[in-house]
Parts: sequence; C-alpha cells; structure tokens
Amino acid sequence: MTPAHGERIGERGRAHVTAKLSDEGSGIDTGSVRLRLGGRDVTSETRITENEVNYRSDLEPGRYTAELSVRDQPAT
Repeated sequence: MTPAHGERIGERGRAHVTAKLSDEGSGIDTGSVRLRLGGRDVTSETRITENEVNYRSDLEPGRYTAELSVRDQPAT
C-alpha cells in the first residue's frame, strides 16, 4: 500500500493511495473492498479492480490513516 506508513505526500494536498491485491485461492471479492481515509468511507470515490485499488483526491493538510478491507471470493 502506498503511501507507506509515516510517508508525507506531495505539495498542495494531492493524495494518491494505492494498494495491490492478490489471492491465489478463490480470488478477490471486489464488491467487499472498503477504503476509509481519516475515518471517512471513500470507497465510492475509489477505482477498484481485481488487482488494485486507486484513490486520488485533494486533502486538507493534516495526518490521515488509510484502512483497507478486502475479502476472498466465496468458494463455489
């Protein structure tokens, strides 16, 4: 996941949060992916594929925590 823990983002508050997703079993359930940034659910503003999560936004100056949750595809 980027940016890494404690990493500062570029100027003007432009944030780009990315995460690589992989699962060698049943695969990723893309419908289960949830991204929270600074306690706010930003999933609807996030581009999600089977392999990657991408979020871009202009943020107010401050400290933010990103929380990503993902589930496996249900077994068939």
